[in-house]
Parts: sequence; C-alpha cells; structure tokens
Amino acid sequence: MTKILRKMNDRRAAFFVCAAVYLVFGFVSRTALKDVYTVEWAAHNLYGYTWVTVLAFLIFDNPLPAYFITFGNVVGTVVGEFLGNFIVKQNLSHAAGNGEIYFITNNHPGQLIWGVTIFIFIAVDVAISITFSTRKKRALKSS
Repeated sequence: MTKILRKMNDRRAAFFVCAAVYLVFGFVSRTALKDVYTVEWAAHNLYGYTWVTVLAFLIFDNPLPAYFITFGNVVGTVVGEFLGNFIVKQNLSHAAGNGEIYFITNNHPGQLIWGVTIFIFIAVDVAISITFSTRKKRALKSS
C-alpha cells in the first residue's frame, strides 16, 4: 500500500495521469459523445477550468487533490448526465402545460450535479488529508 501511495505522490506520474484523463475525456467528449448534453456542455466550457486547479496543485507538489478533482470531473460529468436525464424525465411526466414543459426541457440539472460531485470529491480529499495529518502528528508525538 505504501508503494502505491509513493507512486501516486510522484509529480510526473500525477501530471501524466491527470493530463491523459483530461485529454482522452476531451477527445471523447468532442467526438463520440458530442450529442450528450452534460458532456458537451462540460467540454464546451473547458471543464469549468478545473484543469487549471489540477495544474496548480501539481506545480505546488500536491498531487492527491489533483487526482480527486480530475476523477471528480469525470464522475461528475457521467453522473450529471444520467441523473440529470432521469430528473428531466420525471419532471416531464408530471408537467401540466406547454410553458412548464419548455422550462423543464431547457433547464437540465446536469451542470449542477457535475459541480456538486466535484465539491464532494474535494471534501473527501480534505477529510482524507486531515485524517492522515492527524495520524502523522500522533505518531510523531508517541515516538
């Protein structure tokens, strides 16, 4: 387990993994998934510039948050699309008139779900970081 964590903390490996995920996901978003709403929206908006945050974490030699943001972006896009489509379909089944149908079809919740998912991944990263830092402090005090 410690060997895996050491490799994950290697800045070059983290840069390669994160860059590969963003580039592959960007390519797939613009080719095969260009008609999927949340994926297309995220690609059009450059993934909310989350890649800039990832790059900053990697420059300052903190790869764990970079991993969480990168994979939170991918998971958030997929979950946002599927859950957003489900919510739209549920709302359409209860729609009363043309105005309500127009509002429902033009307000896809995928972007909101995408953003919330990224923040959940960031919160998990913060919780893990706090847990490991307190364990390190306790181990140093007991030594």
